[in-house]
Amino acid sequence: MDASRANFSWKSDFLQSLSARDAREQAHAEIITAYTALAARLLTNPSGGSTTPTQSTPSDDQLRTDLQKSQALASTLTSEVTSLRSRLAALTSATTQNTTQITSLTTDLAAANRRIKDLQEECQVVRKLYQDCQDEMLAQGIMVEMAEQEKEKLRLENEGLVRRLLERKGREVEEMNKAFEPVDLH
Repeated sequence: MDASRANFSWKSDFLQSLSARDAREQAHAEIITAYTALAARLLTNPSGGSTTPTQSTPSDDQLRTDLQKSQALASTLTSEVTSLRSRLAALTSATTQNTTQITSLTTDLAAANRRIKDLQEECQVVRKLYQDCQDEMLAQGIMVEMAEQEKEKLRLENEGLVRRLLERKGREVEEMNKAFEPVDLH
């Protein structure tokens, strides 16, 4: 958007300079017309007509003054045109530099946008992996808890079996002891 403002600005400045030049030229239109008339008169009557070089009339003096003013104006306008041309060259150069800079910045912006998109995608993948890891840890925790419960159940069942086995063997031993006890005959 700044480039369009700069583009508009130099065009606006240039057009204003041209308008100012036209206004100055219109202000001196009478002098230019008189100069043109003098030049035409000199072309049609190179000897100067009935007047001699030593003799001057008020109209000749006026024409000489007008000629001098016209030449001064032409010199001023020529320098203004030179100044405007150099300014135009400078603005054209600045516009070229700005265009190059805009192109470079646009390329950098596109690269940064691509990098942001890549980072966002990478973050999504990492989030997914993190969620999967959390789910796996939760599942492993549940499995460990279930294994602990199963272990406790088997331990209690084993203790019960061992206790019953010991009780049974204990009864068998008692029965065997009773069976082999000496009988008292007295």
